[in-house]
Amino acid sequence: MSTLNGLFSLRTPRDLLEKLDDDFRRLHAAAPASRSTQFAAFDFFATAHHLSDWLSEATRESLPSCRNYPEGKLVEHLAVGIKHFVAKDKRHKTVQQTGVSQGAFDPAVFDSAVFDTGGLYVLLEDGSSVDVFLLAKRVRDHWHEELGKRYPKAGISGLWSQASRPAVASALP
Repeated sequence: MSTLNGLFSLRTPRDLLEKLDDDFRRLHAAAPASRSTQFAAFDFFATAHHLSDWLSEATRESLPSCRNYPEGKLVEHLAVGIKHFVAKDKRHKTVQQTGVSQGAFDPAVFDSAVFDTGGLYVLLEDGSSVDVFLLAKRVRDHWHEELGKRYPKAGISGLWSQASRPAVASALP
């Protein structure tokens, strides 16, 4: 039986939250409609979805309760689409499609906060759409609040301490 828990030095929900933060930074660092932004969005939503798995495992709370937040079903639908290419399960009724808008102005020249420089969006089944950057911010804020509120640093050691991590020697010079 495998004893694998986590990956390398990523061992706790706090570690995965740090990865989510890194994915979020990459999402905002690249040009709004670039492939690099799309890759970061892929990583962000897969990580965000799996944070609930890690939290459930660390706290022994039910997985459905860890996934029960306003963007939870949307994130789950995106993550299942990422993993399986097509989300065929009938319970996924949130996302119709994802898309890339190229925008009318060059993001290298124009301020994205003022001009339409493009970006990523999620088209929902109800016909509305959600900007990926705004969705990612809401999801990231949720996980920061959830872990910070329910499991403060002084709380559950498995969530916050590095005590359970094995010593890791750097493989790079």
